[in-house]
Amino acid sequence: MSSNAELLKKLKIKTGSVKRLQKDVTSYEAEAQQQKTKVEGMKNNNADPHDVKKQGEFLEESEAVVAQMKTRLSEAHTDLSEFIARIEKSGNTEVVSSEDFATAKQLL
Repeated sequence: MSSNAELLKKLKIKTGSVKRLQKDVTSYEAEAQQQKTKVEGMKNNNADPHDVKKQGEFLEESEAVVAQMKTRLSEAHTDLSEFIARIEKSGNTEVVSSEDFATAKQLL
């Protein structure tokens, strides 16, 4: 089995990935919502159909990015969960009792 320092390093990386992806998903969802509001406003104000169409394409791209980011978050979450389970199963009390481990568990 890996040394405790290596396990903690991997745990920090996996935890950091989940945190970053959570922030990204939140950010992209907000961006998509703003874009949706903009498109609806343009439609309500009878804006040029070409402009509405272009903004609609931007909205579709934003929504695609949100879906992609959610998939990546789900994969990272699963990876972290499995890694935590392996550490717990190994009985490594030093790592399990660490602050980094507690932080990672809170994300699940």
